[in-house]
Amino acid sequence: MQESKTRVTIIGAGNIGLSIADGLHQSGFPESHVTLTRRNLSLLSSYKEKGFLLSDDNRIAVKNADLVILAVKPYLVEQIVQDVAADLPTSAAVVSVASKVTIDEIAKHTAPSIAVYRAMPGIGASIQESATCT
Repeated sequence: MQESKTRVTIIGAGNIGLSIADGLHQSGFPESHVTLTRRNLSLLSSYKEKGFLLSDDNRIAVKNADLVILAVKPYLVEQIVQDVAADLPTSAAVVSVASKVTIDEIAKHTAPSIAVYRAMPGIGASIQESATCT
């Protein structure tokens, strides 16, 4: 399998964010191309051992990302997008897995060239058995 050059940042390495990371790991996606963010990095030590990149700074984490997954509580999405908007590469895509947050609510804070999507994966993403609604 050819190694992916795609860089993924998952903002919010909680239940859903880590399920997505686990699914990427199990599919053979290179862990060194995935950055996980969380305020308390000590909770991610097992992911560091697997080779995932960790950060508690969302702005730094998105700088080289091709895909940014927002896996945070809905009430945090707008502030996080505002915080990272200037650091998002113009070719990046943003996928929100937060419920109740519309594409327009995210897109109004990003450059027009950034594609914004919503997806609702289940916890089964960790074992590649999740149906995802878009």
